[in-house]
Amino acid sequence: MIKKYLKRYTDQLAFITIENFMTQSKKDISFLKDVPIPVSVESIQQHAQKESFQTIPFETIVEGMIYVLGVDRHFKYNPQYIQFLKLTHEKILDYILYQGIKHAEEQNYYDAIIFFRAALFMEKENLSALYNYGKCCRDIFDLSKDVDEKKDFKAEAIYIFETLAELYPDFAPSYYYLGFFYFNEKMFEKTRVTWEKYLGLSDDDEGRGEIQLRLIQLEDHVTYERGYTYILNQKYEKGLELLLPLEERHPKWWNLLFFIGLAYRNMKDYTMAIVYFKKVMSIKPSQIDTINELGLCYTSQGDFKNAEKYFKKAILLNGNDHEVLSNLAVVYMNTGQFDEAEECLIKASEIAPDDEIVLQWQKMLQGIKREKQ
Repeated sequence: MIKKYLKRYTDQLAFITIENFMTQSKKDISFLKDVPIPVSVESIQQHAQKESFQTIPFETIVEGMIYVLGVDRHFKYNPQYIQFLKLTHEKILDYILYQGIKHAEEQNYYDAIIFFRAALFMEKENLSALYNYGKCCRDIFDLSKDVDEKKDFKAEAIYIFETLAELYPDFAPSYYYLGFFYFNEKMFEKTRVTWEKYLGLSDDDEGRGEIQLRLIQLEDHVTYERGYTYILNQKYEKGLELLLPLEERHPKWWNLLFFIGLAYRNMKDYTMAIVYFKKVMSIKPSQIDTINELGLCYTSQGDFKNAEKYFKKAILLNGNDHEVLSNLAVVYMNTGQFDEAEECLIKASEIAPDDEIVLQWQKMLQGIKREKQ
C-alpha cells in the first residue's frame, strides 16, 4: 500500500558490482560478489567529476542499501545488504533510527519513513522505529491533498499504532494518536476508551490536559453514537431519548437530525420525520439519503406528487441509485403510470440485477399489468 509512494526513491539508484568498483572497506565483503550494489546516480556522477570513479565511499553504499530495504522488503539481495550493514557498525540500527528521526525533524517524511521501514526490516518490533514510522504516516496524512494518499497513510498509521498498542500495551503515546484517528472515523465510544487508557498511562501533563479537555467535548459524540446505534438496531424510542436532547446544543449536526428523522419514519410518525429531514436539507441540500427518505415519507402518507418530486431530485443527483429508482417505480405504480414504473425498474435491475426488492417489484408490476389486460 505504502510502497508505491516510495518507489521513486529506488528509481534514483543505480546498481554496481564490486568487480567494477572498490570500496574504502578493509573488511571481508566477498559475500557481495555478484550481488548488485545500490548507489545513487547522483553520487556516481559526483565521483566521476572528481576523477575518483573507481572508489565509492562506504556511506554511499550504506545509504543505497537502506533505501532498498526500506522501499522493497522482498528484494532478492536484502539478506546480503543486512549482512553488509551489520559489518559497517555494530550499532547500525541506532544509526538508521537517528537518520530517520533527523529526516522527520527536517520534514522529509518520505525519506524518514524509508529509514524507519529499513529499521523494522532488521528488527520488526523495534519500539522507536514503529512509533516514529507511525508519526510520519500521520504527518503525511495531515499534509497530503491527495485523497488516495491520505486514505493509504491513515490506514498505515492506524495499523502501526494498533500494533504498538498490542506489542507495548503500557506505551501511552500509541493511545494518544489512536484516539484522534478513531475520532476521525467517528468511532466515538472507541475514542473515549482509548483516550481514557492514555490518561491512565501518561505522565505528560500537557498531553493529559489536552485529552481531558477533549474527553469533555467528546461526551456528546459518544451519546450520539449510542443513540444512532439504538436506531440502527430498531430500538427507536431508546435512540430518540439520547438524541433529542443533543439537538439544542448541536442544531447544525445534520447526521444527528437525520437519525432523529429516521427513527420517526420507522415509528410511522411521518409528519415529525419530514420536519427533521427538511432540517437536514436546510444544512445539506444535496444529501441523497435524506432526499430519498423524504420521498419515502410522502409515499407512506399517500402524497405521491411530493414523493415523485423528491425521488426525481435524488435521481438527478445520482441516476445510478437502484433503490431510489425502485422507490420512484412504486410511486408510478400507485398513480397508474405503469410504463414509467417499468422503465425505472428495468434501469434499476441493470444496475443491481440480483437485488431482491427490485425483482419483487418487477414481479408485482407484471401481475398488475396482466390484470389490466
